Amino acid sequence: MNKTVSEEVKKMEDNFAKQKDFIEKEAARQAALRANDTMSRRQKVEERRLDEAVNTERERVRKEAREQIVEEEAAKAILEKTRDW
Repeated sequence: MNKTVSEEVKKMEDNFAKQKDFIEKEAARQAALRANDTMSRRQKVEERRLDEAVNTERERVRKEAREQIVEEEAAKAILEKTRDW
């Protein structure tokens, strides 16, 4: 009977060790997921900041281009008036 009890104890110890390993691996996996989520959030914030900077620069360039077009059209109009004189 002692042999049977010691075998059961051994099985229980093995199961406990397996459970402990599983819990540790699951905790590590959860920690990695949290780290990835944090990095993803930081990356998204950085991408939004970069997109905003790019959009601001594009708008500035468009505004300058529109101003140049208006100035060019005004200069052409002045040239045409001076030719008429």
